[in-house]
Amino acid sequence: TVELYSVTYSDGKMGEVTQVTSDNSVYEMMQAVAVNGDQKTVVWVENSDNDPFQATGTESIQMAVYDDGKWTRSTVAGDLENVSNLCASYAGDKLQIAYETVSGDAGKIVLVRNGKSTEFTGTNAELESGILYYTDDKGLQAYDAATNVTEMIRQGVSGEFTVLDNGTDKALVTTIYNGYDSELVYYCFDRTTGEWSDEVKLTDEKKYIRDYSAVMDKNGKISAAVNFITIDEDEIYGDAELEVRSFADIEDVTVSDTAYYDN
Repeated sequence: TVELYSVTYSDGKMGEVTQVTSDNSVYEMMQAVAVNGDQKTVVWVENSDNDPFQATGTESIQMAVYDDGKWTRSTVAGDLENVSNLCASYAGDKLQIAYETVSGDAGKIVLVRNGKSTEFTGTNAELESGILYYTDDKGLQAYDAATNVTEMIRQGVSGEFTVLDNGTDKALVTTIYNGYDSELVYYCFDRTTGEWSDEVKLTDEKKYIRDYSAVMDKNGKISAAVNFITIDEDEIYGDAELEVRSFADIEDVTVSDTAYYDN
């Protein structure tokens, strides 16, 4: 059997390990965790033929909720094909789950909230603080399930991205490309105006970024682990290196008045 276990890190130490699944003979894929205070939910994907490559069988989205000292399991959706992404997040005390499949030749995102499903055409779904972010043929979109409003965040963004939100500061990190060259950039969100800043480069290495992972601390400082690949004769098969970098604090500068002095 293949089982899922959970352990919570709190107040500088690890808690007790609890078993999420029991007597499960199917491989659990794409696990994601959502936490809101004492509320904990785990979601994952299973294949009916136990095929982790999803070449045969169908997929289902499974969920387990921790309550009163035990995990209770249920099925979110079934009879799916080619599930490629799964995420979960709480918006207040409301759980949201998003998963990606296909619809014809296009990517399809399904958002599940309060037992109801809403579909979007797009890819790269990410849930953060109650907002569903995703990309489509126009760029990066943000859907607020509470208001049922979709907003265009940035035109031209088509690849993976990361939304960082510590409750005070919010930023979006992604990569931009010039041939094989790629750099890490971010856009800062102004909660007062409701607008996103212009692009700010975090790296300037003239290398290919194969992958990255970014986080934001409580003070708004961004750190990232970046996998750089040296571009060798117009190919991305050169030397690889992993670097962890911390970047300057995000500062909002507002110009309230302008004075000119003529000497």
